[in-house]
Amino acid sequence: MIKSACDSIYREKLFCAMMEFGIPPKLIRLVETTMTNVQCSVRIQSHLSEPISTTCGVRQCDALACILFNIAFEKVIRNSDIQTRRTIFLKTVQILAYADEIDILSRTILGLKEAFLNLEKSARNMGLVINQEKTVYMYIGEDTTLHQDLAVGNYVNLIFIGSCVIVIVENKRPT
Repeated sequence: MIKSACDSIYREKLFCAMMEFGIPPKLIRLVETTMTNVQCSVRIQSHLSEPISTTCGVRQCDALACILFNIAFEKVIRNSDIQTRRTIFLKTVQILAYADEIDILSRTILGLKEAFLNLEKSARNMGLVINQEKTVYMYIGEDTTLHQDLAVGNYVNLIFIGSCVIVIVENKRPT
């Protein structure tokens, strides 16, 4: 799960990703124009704050916000070096992503750890941060030490993208 997804994307890296993905330069310039020299104000009751310049992120509630986030997220996944072709039946690590939620499936704890760390590094490079409070991992086996800040638990049901996939029976932090 990505924390404050729309607020922290590095715009320059987003524009580079758009070029890399073959989006026409004219369209990139138009998007860039809407995101350059942006100022915001905060309204509390009838009082309006001084303008604040924003240099990161995309505008929330903007028609382009979802598309721009998806472009940034695609770049993060591609840079993480996780093979996205084929299924877990034919490889050791599989990634599933929708909106700002990610599932990493792995045949080994080492593969899971490597995929998570690569994804975390790639996300940071784009200005995105993985939300440690909402991130859990499940491993079936004896060694449950993957990442010191992630919750570990025995799961009966797990909610992913609003659907019940696998209810946490026990939830603890690794020591």
